[in-house]
Amino acid sequence: MVFGVQQVSNLAANVWIRQWANQYNVESAHAHYAISVDNSIGNSISTVQVTGSRLSKIQPYFDPNKTSLLVKIAPSVDVGYYLAVYALIGVAGMLVALFRDFWLFFGSITASWKIHQRLMQSVTRAKFKFFDVTPLGQLINRFSKDLEAVDQEVAPIAIGIMSCALAIIVTIALISAITPGFLIAGVFISAMYFFVGQFYLRSSRDLKRIESVQRSPLFQQFGETLTGITTIRAYGDEKRFIRDNMLRINTHNRPFIYLWAANRWLAFRIDVIGDLVAFFAGAFVILSIGVIDAGSAGLSLSYAISFTENVLWLVRLYAINEQNMNSVERIKEYLDVEQEAEAVIEETRPAANWPSQGSVEFIDYTTRYRPDLEPVLRKITFKIKPLEKVGIVGRTGAGKSSLALALFRGLEAETGKILIDAVDIGLIGLQDLRESITIVPQDPTLFTGTIRSNLDPFELFTDEDIFTALRRVQLIGAPLSTTNPSTPITRSRPATPGKLTAESPTGSSTPITNKNIFLDLSSTVTESGNNLSQGQRQLLCLARALLKNPKVLMMDEATASIDYNTDSKIQETIRELNSTIITIAHRLQTIVDYDKVLVLDKGSVVEYGHPHELLKKEGKNAIFKGMCEMSGDLEALQKAAKKAFEAGRLVDDE
Repeated sequence: MVFGVQQVSNLAANVWIRQWANQYNVESAHAHYAISVDNSIGNSISTVQVTGSRLSKIQPYFDPNKTSLLVKIAPSVDVGYYLAVYALIGVAGMLVALFRDFWLFFGSITASWKIHQRLMQSVTRAKFKFFDVTPLGQLINRFSKDLEAVDQEVAPIAIGIMSCALAIIVTIALISAITPGFLIAGVFISAMYFFVGQFYLRSSRDLKRIESVQRSPLFQQFGETLTGITTIRAYGDEKRFIRDNMLRINTHNRPFIYLWAANRWLAFRIDVIGDLVAFFAGAFVILSIGVIDAGSAGLSLSYAISFTENVLWLVRLYAINEQNMNSVERIKEYLDVEQEAEAVIEETRPAANWPSQGSVEFIDYTTRYRPDLEPVLRKITFKIKPLEKVGIVGRTGAGKSSLALALFRGLEAETGKILIDAVDIGLIGLQDLRESITIVPQDPTLFTGTIRSNLDPFELFTDEDIFTALRRVQLIGAPLSTTNPSTPITRSRPATPGKLTAESPTGSSTPITNKNIFLDLSSTVTESGNNLSQGQRQLLCLARALLKNPKVLMMDEATASIDYNTDSKIQETIRELNSTIITIAHRLQTIVDYDKVLVLDKGSVVEYGHPHELLKKEGKNAIFKGMCEMSGDLEALQKAAKKAFEAGRLVDDE
């Protein structure tokens, strides 16, 4: 309705100018001034009928009693009246257009904001399998180019389409009202426009879709190159990656170039057909001489000339709108991805202190990553008693990390269930589950910020609590070190000549210091913790887990990048925890003194018991013993397992 009112205001302005021009009557001028039509002034008077509207716009800037030719010809025409009405129509049209644009853009921004919120929520709460099959380039493409189309292009294109469509309707109706014979030619011209537009729309839509598809591999390759730039430089393989990047850029640009070639193709044919509109409109005006007045003839011709441009932009904008709908469709696809379970389920919410004991039990549990894949865990059944420390071992692909995902419901049960303190985790909300137990992942994850923001993002602990956790993972030393931000390094030999040494005011040399960034909780952590070593990142993630003091702690290769000496100290700290600990490990000496060892093979439990008991088994079923033999440390592992077994029996007897 708003678009219609705006077009009516434009039409009203033009009709008013026609009415104004028709007031300058040639016959009245002849009678008043006795001017002959044969002289040059008569020719000028006939020209005034066509150009009266333009002269009237200039009229207010001159003295009409001295300089205006129109006043001399038609002194009875009230120029001020017609100009005032024309100005009112223009102001009204401007206000309507302003309201239209504000209304549409405000609605567009609101819708775009809501779409972005829904997209972010949909992606962040998608199941883990979505990220396994979705390249990072596609995610970047959705949140960049596709959202940009929704933010910046949908609303302006919608305004253009509706404006051009209504302008075309008004033009056809106006020309047909002035010269009805134009409708005959209009039928054939419309058919030509339709076929040309359909051909262009089909090709441009597919070209735009191809361009959108080719953008994701470009983003993916560029991101991978930045991530692995150090490795690429180390191998001196920069040229191959540059060639690959150029190839993907060319592949992405090719449909874009073809799309603009299609635009040129459309513009030429629309111009040719549009010339037919102007030709037939002029022809029917000439055939109607004596039937229509000069103002109507000028109005018809002026609209016929603008008709071509309106049709051209209608087809183009409609094609761009369809192309933008590709972006909307791609965003809609991600809005409908399969979601995880609810964060909180009030009906089955566990107690605030859950889990209070730490028992974990798998009962006939089976799961798979996707319906079209084989199960990764098959009928798993075992029970971990409260405060037990259980190691999980197995060959690559045995299902160790899948079991960790199952415990956090990264994978949902196909059959069976998991109980923690007799509570079925499949019936409670994910937030309650994942806040109550803790995992130290195989790949340490850190975020841009500080050491404090990474260890305590919700600001629940004091500085002393954080320093205690850092000491437990050997990142800082004794408590005395917390008051001194630097650890002195003493020299074992004299300083090398030529090197700078620090001197005290008394003239004696002072030891050079090596700053430990973990003593300052405001120390910067860059993106993904790239300013820290792999081992430091793993220790920081372990400190984050110990800070929560969880009742159930899952560690997935948590010390894989740590030296043996530090690992042994951390294991002593872990053994002192009053928690149920489940450790996935390749280092058998890490878990050989645990209470139990779970051996997985092809997603099934093949052995479960104390390491000492498993090492006493013989034959093909002694899989754990075979793994210890392959490590080359069988004797040392047997001694450690036996020592832990006997220590455990003494505790039980007491």
